[in-house]
Amino acid sequence: PAQIMLGCTHLAAGLQSNTVLAKLDLTSCRVGAKGCAAVVKAVQANPSLRELRLALNHFGDEGATSVANALKDMRNLQELDLSGSMIREKGNSKLSQEFKLHMGLISGNFWR
Repeated sequence: PAQIMLGCTHLAAGLQSNTVLAKLDLTSCRVGAKGCAAVVKAVQANPSLRELRLALNHFGDEGATSVANALKDMRNLQELDLSGSMIREKGNSKLSQEFKLHMGLISGNFWR
């Protein structure tokens, strides 16, 4: 887990200055809550990001909350997949609240 977190931290550092990335797919990359928070923080100011896939990871409600908080700034995001990432009621509730406010989001999958 420490090596994966380090990988997410390095990835996040590279993503912070990237403003042209349109799709990020980290499906099944063993991303935990801290890694999810680092990646989402790095991409939330990217005006080009249209699709974010973090499915089949292990970040649960904590990571889902990080994503939900970042959605406020991710106005161009159209697709979000967090399925199979151990999100429970608390995380789903937070995501649902933000999903309703995010007019550009066309598709969102938060199922466990």
